[in-house]
Amino acid sequence: MSRFARLAAVLLAVAAGGAGCSLRPGQGDKGGSHGGPAIAFHGVSLVEYAGATALWRLEADHVRYDDRIARLDGVTLHYYRGGKVDAVCRASGASFDTVSRDLVMDGPVDFTGRGGHMVLEGARWVGNERKLVAGQMRARFQVAADR
Repeated sequence: MSRFARLAAVLLAVAAGGAGCSLRPGQGDKGGSHGGPAIAFHGVSLVEYAGATALWRLEADHVRYDDRIARLDGVTLHYYRGGKVDAVCRASGASFDTVSRDLVMDGPVDFTGRGGHMVLEGARWVGNERKLVAGQMRARFQVAADR
């Protein structure tokens, strides 16, 4: 089964399991480029795996899906390293490309990780490289070595 088919199956399973799902042609969500309605999910959680290891878990309040791009609102991304949460990013919105698996989080992005806390202009999960890339910082900070 392709990655897209697995993602679609997860989204549909989540919708059937209690998350809200709606098809709303002409009401708020715009139709797809094919002229059909977009599909919207509410209260979604997605996880990408490499084998049995979770790479990230994404939670979104609302997802609008059209063709290959999912537009997410109220986003929290948990980034895993070594089986444990290594960083958490929160943003008001993001875009997820279901083919490349790239996730682009719109700024400001509230980032908390091992190194502390900062606010970034944006953040991106690069699917084919399996890495989290942070945007520019909005504030200066100083890192002090442990004494």
